[in-house]
Amino acid sequence: GIGDENAGDGDVNGDKADMNSDKDEFDREDSMNTFPESNVPTKYVSFEKEIKFQCQVRFIDLEGTNDGRSLKTIVPQVQPRKLIVVHASPEATNDFAQNCLAIRSMTRDIYTPDVGEVLNVSAAINFYQVKLTDALVSSLKLSKLEDYDIAFVNGKISFPPDSSLPVLDVVPIEELSSGTHNPVFVGEVKLTELKRVLQSEGITAEFKDEGVLVCNEKVAVRKTPNGQLILEGSLSDDYYKIRSIIYAQHAIL
Repeated sequence: GIGDENAGDGDVNGDKADMNSDKDEFDREDSMNTFPESNVPTKYVSFEKEIKFQCQVRFIDLEGTNDGRSLKTIVPQVQPRKLIVVHASPEATNDFAQNCLAIRSMTRDIYTPDVGEVLNVSAAINFYQVKLTDALVSSLKLSKLEDYDIAFVNGKISFPPDSSLPVLDVVPIEELSSGTHNPVFVGEVKLTELKRVLQSEGITAEFKDEGVLVCNEKVAVRKTPNGQLILEGSLSDDYYKIRSIIYAQHAIL
């Protein structure tokens, strides 16, 4: 009985060995029948087909341009020194220019060039180089304005023979006509920036007709075409506070 059992076990092991050898042979045949990717048979088919889209089209105005009414309100608040009106029909251009000229605080330098017309709107600025003497420099009272130090100078220019630059020196006391001068305000204040400063100080400031800045409904600030600020209103604490804020925006020499 024991011998029969061993014989049976031997048959089973033999069957397993035959199955493993068959599997290895099948794997080898399968690997031989595998095509490289470049040799895989392929087929391309192209055709045209008309597709009908059913959808809605909506217009969203994101162009960023302004209409005439908005421009007539915005431009006076900007207070430009010179104004060039382009990119419109002749009728719209002339209408806008006449509207700006009718505003008292607007610049008079308004141009409406034709297509292809060349304009020269550059501003001629003259500047000179001089050499300051030590005595003059020590007498200056400098004031800070943005990135510059400025001062009022009452001097006398001379042209020494040994220098290519003229020399600016103090004026002798006996030649001075008076010991003082009227205060000079240096700096350009934009009404839009002034509005922001006033609001930060707790003052209500809003633009009204013709670009006039109305503060606390009591004081009005406007700008002339030559850049001068005009302060109008009844004498009050608000008036003097607003005036002090405006003074602080300038360098007073």
